[in-house]
Amino acid sequence: MRIAVITPALETRIGFLRQAMESVQKQTLAPVTHCVVFDYQREGLSATRNRAVRAVPDVEWLAFLDDDDLFDKDHLETLAAASGDADIVYSDYQTIGLPRSCKRPIGPFDLSRLRAGNYIPATALVSRELFDRLGGFRSNVALEDWDFWLRAAELGARFRFVNKKTWSYRLHGDQLTWQARKSLKLLAVRYLPIQPVAHGAYHCYMALKRICRINPDDKPLI
Repeated sequence: MRIAVITPALETRIGFLRQAMESVQKQTLAPVTHCVVFDYQREGLSATRNRAVRAVPDVEWLAFLDDDDLFDKDHLETLAAASGDADIVYSDYQTIGLPRSCKRPIGPFDLSRLRAGNYIPATALVSRELFDRLGGFRSNVALEDWDFWLRAAELGARFRFVNKKTWSYRLHGDQLTWQARKSLKLLAVRYLPIQPVAHGAYHCYMALKRICRINPDDKPLI
């Protein structure tokens, strides 16, 4: 199985990147290449990931790893073993760094749940053929990975969940770097309704308002 690891990076996070690269080097199933692309122009995650994918040789699978996260040593081997006839394989994770009171729950693929909100991490194994069919990540959306999963599901992509923690999500003070503040404001103002609204969605909207400093007079457009 030919796998390329794809890492978008910021020059301000070299220390984190070094650790991420070391975690790739320790894989029990070695990738064909680890492509790291720096976002010097601040184009965002979507454009940087897409540039990295275009730079890799002919591979069957793409394994995404952000520059501040880490693979466990058996991450690629575990996901590859579970791939079978799947197009997207994802697994559970642990958090490192700053303390966190709760972790986003992950579970088997459920289209209804996915449409209600993203629960599939970007740190997944994705078929190169599927990635090319979708044209990669789109830059004109608020949450590029959620958009990618939804479009993949519409194409009939097969998702597989591995109920094992195989990578680490790092919590740190530079979490809102990739133009996320702008993207979250777009999401909160345009896509999260106030009435009627589920209890969880309302709290999500209010949290985004606090994070993005949205004007209280702004109203969702739907």
